[in-house]
This record gives sequence, C-alpha cells and structure tokens, in this order.
Amino acid sequence: LANLIGNINAGGGGVNRNLIINGKMEVSQRGTSATGKTSGDYYTVDRFRTDHNGFTGTYTQATDVPSGYGFSNSFKIENTSVASSNGGRLRIDQRIEAQNLRNSGWDYTNSSSSLSYNCWVKSSVAGTYYVGFRTDDGTSRQFTKAFTVSANTWTNVSFAISGDSNLTFNNDNGMGVLLAIHVDETTGESDSGHTLNGWQNYSSSSRTPDFTQKWTETANATFLTTGWQLEVGQNKTVFEHEPIERTLEKCHRYYSQGAVGGGGSYGGGGSVPLIGFTYPKPMRATPSASWVSGGIASNGAADYTITGLYNPAQVRQTETSTRLLFTQTGTTSTNTQGCDVTGAILRFAAEL
Repeated sequence: LANLIGNINAGGGGVNRNLIINGKMEVSQRGTSATGKTSGDYYTVDRFRTDHNGFTGTYTQATDVPSGYGFSNSFKIENTSVASSNGGRLRIDQRIEAQNLRNSGWDYTNSSSSLSYNCWVKSSVAGTYYVGFRTDDGTSRQFTKAFTVSANTWTNVSFAISGDSNLTFNNDNGMGVLLAIHVDETTGESDSGHTLNGWQNYSSSSRTPDFTQKWTETANATFLTTGWQLEVGQNKTVFEHEPIERTLEKCHRYYSQGAVGGGGSYGGGGSVPLIGFTYPKPMRATPSASWVSGGIASNGAADYTITGLYNPAQVRQTETSTRLLFTQTGTTSTNTQGCDVTGAILRFAAEL
C-alpha cells in the first residue's frame, strides 16, 4: 500500500497504470506453441517479440508460473539446437508507442522522476542477465540493469528507471521504447565497458555487458518470464490484473486473427471475391493482411474454395476497415454477381 501511495504521489498509480500490454502472457492469438524457429518474430503470446539468432528454439505459452501472484501463464523459450561459440542471441521485448510514454505522466526529462519495472523470470542456466530500456526518438538512449538468477528458480526482477534530460518521445504511434530482457548476445553486441544503472547513448555494439554464461550454447536450456509491469513512480506496486477481454482489446490494436466473412461482389472476370471488413478494434496503423486457412465464396448458385488473398489483397484500407480481395478455385459466369464469403481465417498485423 505504501508503494502504491508513493507512486500516486509521483504521478502514477490507479487503473490502467501498466504500460505493458499482456504482461501476464494470457492472450496468445497466434497459437500456444511454435517449433523449429531460427529467427526472431512474434511467436505465441501477443505483444512479445524475440530477437533470435544462431540457435533453434521452441516457443510456448506455458503454465509454469511463480505461485501466489495470480498468474496462469508464462512465455517460455527452449533451446533445441545450440548456437556456435559466441554466435547466439536471444532478446525478449515489448515495443511501446511513443505517445503512451509521452502522455503517461512520467516527467521523463527530470532525473527525479521515475518509472518502475517489475517482472518474473526463470532460467535453467544460472547466471547474470540484463534488462535494457531503449528509447527510439531523437538520440536513442539506453538504461540497463543486471539481475542474477539461480537455476530453475522463479526470480523477481524490479528496479526504477530515472528520467534523463536527453530523452525524447514524439506524440505519435511510432515506437518510443524497446524494453527487452537480454538472455544472450553474439560477439560484437556486448561490451565489457557497458554502463549499468544509468543512461548512455545506444550502440548496437554495446547492448549489454559481456555474458559469463551462454544460454544459446546450452542444450535444452529454458527461459520463462511473466508478470511484466511498467508504471510511473519509483516503487513497484502489486501487478495490475485485468479481465482477459480488456487485454484482448488492447492486443487487437496491434494484431488480430480470426474468421472473416460477409457479403460483397466479384471482380477479376468473376474469379476474385471482394468483401468489406471492419477490424475488431481500430489498429495502430494500416495493417498488413495474410490468409491463414479456409474459406468458402458463394455466388448463390455454386460454392468455391478460397485459396488465398489476391494481389493486392486490400484496397481502400484504413486503421478501422478494409476491402479484402481473395483468390478462389474456379470462376463464376459473370463479373457482376454478388458473393458471400464465410470461414476465411486471416491475420492482420500492425505491430511496431
């Protein structure tokens, strides 16, 4: 309670204080497991991206969590084929819009004003790891904190991030901050002289200090994390649990996957079904669309199997809606017929 009061006095606290989305790893629109991955991307849990190189990994929305804190899920990565010596990288990050930082109430150019970061981690490889808070607008700056874990033990990581007179956050929907757990770095990306517990200009050749343990070179190594919270104020507070439907709404700003359908018309000489579609929630920016599977197009007299998206896949698109063009098996008799599309699974992405 004292910490919450302290954060309220510092301009934070209250409902919607967590700047992280899906910090308890409960929304996983892309699926609960992804195997054989050799590069970074958004896998399984929403809003968490990895920068991954040199090893093969399996990503899972896991149920192994620290007990007593109300969590049901964690984000788990397993090393299924190791990297060569000093050739592996793994970072787990969330990218936050600049306007969310600028309008958060954090007096970010004042060194007496702070954010508080809190999360839980568990690694099968004991050692020292790092959290990096990197800004993107203006001169890119980084604040880095070390933390040490024992093998196979849930560990709480918590620290304050002070303001800095050189920070800039634009009032827009671009990336303002990349907040990452650095699990391992390749040669040329870590530096024994890297500054801890303070600000420095970001350098791609000095993202963290050098690593003693090498997670990416350890067979069957695992790393799990959950309970990410970033809030205004110098003290951490109890994790802000929210209904899953609220978390899903926030995730839909960046990614949405599901069945689409509706009435429309044919183009392309009767071979291109076209329908209008409104996204579940307005998206951060005009999204890209990709077909996952399924779908039937019908002209009332015959049904045709959807085989993908036409090129271009979208026309008259905005952050709220689009017109979708599909490909199908077969061709209708005329270009002017109406059509209905049902059951096509699509994904829309507007990630940072």
